[in-house]
Amino acid sequence: MNVEPNNIHNMRTITQNIYTFEDLSDKVQAKVLSDNLYILTEHNWWSDTYNDANETAGLDINGFDIYQNYIEAHFTISAKDSALRVISEHGEQCDTYSIAKKFLSNLDELGRATAQTEAELEELEDLYLRDIKRAYLTILNSEFNYLCSDEVITDHITENEWEFYEDGSRYKS
Repeated sequence: MNVEPNNIHNMRTITQNIYTFEDLSDKVQAKVLSDNLYILTEHNWWSDTYNDANETAGLDINGFDIYQNYIEAHFTISAKDSALRVISEHGEQCDTYSIAKKFLSNLDELGRATAQTEAELEELEDLYLRDIKRAYLTILNSEFNYLCSDEVITDHITENEWEFYEDGSRYKS
């Protein structure tokens, strides 16, 4: 009995062209970037900002929505301690630094006023909380936009040596 091993006469060879991102046409590169717009924002990209807010400003961020311009957060320390920490940890070029400096200056002026009331202090602290939350929302928005930029996505693709078919679909070896 004569048996042919593995049906070798049915075997065929397929050749595929595989491209690096740089080798794709401009149009296909644009498609790849669009298809991967949120690739770097899929996993807790906000955690460093949350940690900074908590550790530096004593601000516990519970959630945010950059599209709705919304942030939910509260202080875990006093507003004054928050401002002092921000000034010691953030540079003068940071919005958070300017906000903290302004709050401490206003707090000092309020302390010198003869008619200081609890309501005025509470209002000042509420304004500081509002402003520092907005600053952190701006930081989150900037980070999100940075991670979704063509340049950063392109760097991610090239650093990880992704390969593609001619139409821009990803080749996974």
